[in-house]
Amino acid sequence: MKNFLFIIGMILLLGNQGIAQLPDKDFVIVGAGSADANLRQVQKRYEKKSDAYFMKETQANPLKQISKAINGRTIRDLHLYLQSKPGALVFNNESVTTEKLNTLKEPLMQWKNFVSGRVVIHSLVVFTGPEGIELKNQLEKSSGLVFVMAR
Repeated sequence: MKNFLFIIGMILLLGNQGIAQLPDKDFVIVGAGSADANLRQVQKRYEKKSDAYFMKETQANPLKQISKAINGRTIRDLHLYLQSKPGALVFNNESVTTEKLNTLKEPLMQWKNFVSGRVVIHSLVVFTGPEGIELKNQLEKSSGLVFVMAR
């Protein structure tokens, strides 16, 4: 009986340690030109439950720039406040579309190592229409993460 109780106690202890290690913070990326581009407002909205990064200029691979901003942190959800149109995430002058995704997807594959939850795109249109649905499918396939559209 003592051994049984000891084993149950160890299972509960080890189980709780695994839960305690889950990330409790989100990470927020705000793109220049976004309708919600005021970083202070976004930070206030998430308060202490997130870290935020403002992308002023976009490099050749904006998804790689996001990976660098995350900088190896383990986060719960990744929130992206960007300009968008159906089937395209717009980073300043660079757009991520299904046509360009093959050349940009290396950092997407790394996101699975950082993000324990999902990627939330704050847009009303990005995943609408056939091109939006295809972009969502390709992003999920390339990253292994769930992408959702929210306002």
